[in-house]
Amino acid sequence: MLRQLTDAEVEYYHQHIPRIEARRHYSTAQLNADFREMFFPRYLDPDPKGEPQEPPRRKKPWTPDEMLPHFAYFERPEPMPLEAAAALVGHYDALPEWARKLAPIGEARALLD
Repeated sequence: MLRQLTDAEVEYYHQHIPRIEARRHYSTAQLNADFREMFFPRYLDPDPKGEPQEPPRRKKPWTPDEMLPHFAYFERPEPMPLEAAAALVGHYDALPEWARKLAPIGEARALLD
């Protein structure tokens, strides 16, 4: 069957198979993340000596994206170019109110700092 594929079809499969596999394995990865969170939580603070603390220690929860197999992944967003970040910061005040709520101004300012 593979011999009958054209170059365009092979390119299409290489582009879309990781997303298909990610969707197929996502529910298992979600269960795996839940089990790891229950039995092996990742704490950000060291283990307290003696009495338990209030509030409880901070945790970094396991996510399904971390549990996906290496061949299954969703598209990762490309970083914002510096020119786009500079344009967004420069024209942020001219944007309408609804666009200000959607604009990634924090990412743009972090890139320019």
